[in-house]
Amino acid sequence: MVNLPLTTLEDLRNSGFGRPFPRHGLQLLFWFANSCVLQLNNFVDIMKVAYYEVGNLNKESHPGSSNLPSYVRENYDFKYCHGNDNMDRIIISYQVTTRVIKKVYITEHGGVVFGRFSPDRTHEISPELIQALQSPYLDRTTFLTLMGYHQTANQQHHSNVIFTNQPNQETMISVQRS
Repeated sequence: MVNLPLTTLEDLRNSGFGRPFPRHGLQLLFWFANSCVLQLNNFVDIMKVAYYEVGNLNKESHPGSSNLPSYVRENYDFKYCHGNDNMDRIIISYQVTTRVIKKVYITEHGGVVFGRFSPDRTHEISPELIQALQSPYLDRTTFLTLMGYHQTANQQHHSNVIFTNQPNQETMISVQRS
């Protein structure tokens, strides 16, 4: 079962994907949207489609993970991982003959069975959300802050980030330190 598509940054934030720190899914999604996707087509046809999984950070079982940008890998330490910092994945439905990405999903491993994805934590990413992630006005730090990622990472420092919703826009209005 796949949940309703995520179409806005607010939908993504509300999904809880890639959080809490030190998970890597938000960095992975930001990298994917800005480095791998030129255009998403929103149509279905009957041709050969392949599915690819991206995001396993374990270099021993997935040596290609060392090719991911350092900001995606920076909080993962195989020796000291506790299971939560390598659970996020992107699944891509790819039209082989036309070399077109058909659909993008975010998901996480189900807690009980390693290698299986949690159906209730799987979301399709809409073309509109990919476009929002590609905005020249949205850098990685701002994106992570809007998603609440830095707030969970800094809870040990007693930081609180306060957001306000404005029409079609989220704006950080202050950072308070206790």
